[in-house]
Amino acid sequence: MNRKRKMTILLLCVLILASMFIQSLAADSQKPNDKRYFSMENNTEVIIEKDALHIPQEYVDQIAKENPNTLITISEYVKAVPEISPRFVIATVITKKTITKPKYVYADYFVASVAKGSTFTLKVEWSKTLSFSVTHSDAKTPLQLNDSITKKYSVGATFTGPPENSSYNSRSYRVRFFAEDGTYEGYRVHDTGQTLNISGTFRNPIEYSAYTIDSKVN
Repeated sequence: MNRKRKMTILLLCVLILASMFIQSLAADSQKPNDKRYFSMENNTEVIIEKDALHIPQEYVDQIAKENPNTLITISEYVKAVPEISPRFVIATVITKKTITKPKYVYADYFVASVAKGSTFTLKVEWSKTLSFSVTHSDAKTPLQLNDSITKKYSVGATFTGPPENSSYNSRSYRVRFFAEDGTYEGYRVHDTGQTLNISGTFRNPIEYSAYTIDSKVN
C-alpha cells in the first residue's frame, strides 16, 4: 500500500514538473511587449512583436484567414513617408484627386523557409521595393505621394525555424507590401502665365509588414 502511494506521489511530482517546464517554454517564446491573438475560426495563432504593434487589426485578420492551422509572427510594420521636394519652377495645381483602388495588398514576397530546429544564413542580399508611379512627375508633391519603400535583409542575416518543442516543423519568412491607386486632374502654370490642363493616374506606396508562418509540412 505504501509502495503504491509512493508511486502515485512520484507520478504527480513528474507531471507537475513537466507542466512547469511547458509553461516556462511558452513564457520564453513570447516577449513582454508582444501581443497574441487566436482565431477560433481557422485555428490560427498570431503573435505581434513590438515593432509591429501599430499594424491595423484588419491586416492581422487577413493574414490569419489566409493561413489556417498555423502560428504567425508579425515582426515589423513600416509606413512609407512623403518626400520633401524643392519647389518646382513650374507650379502644378491638383484640382481633383480620386482613389480608385483603396489600400490593398500590392505584393506578398517569400524570403526564406527554415525547418524545425534549424538556422539559415543569408548569403545574398534580399531586397524588395514598392515604388511610387505618377503620369506627371511634377504632380507627385501636390498629390502628397509617398517615397518608394524598401525592405532589405543584408548578407549574414539569420533566420531560425520553429523550436524543437514546437508542434510545427517549418517556418516561412514573408514580406507584404500595401499600396493605393488613383487618378487626378489639375493644371500647370508656366512662368509666362499660361496654363495647361493635365490628368493622369498614380500609385502610392503605403506600408509593408514582415511576418513568419509556422506550419506543418508533410
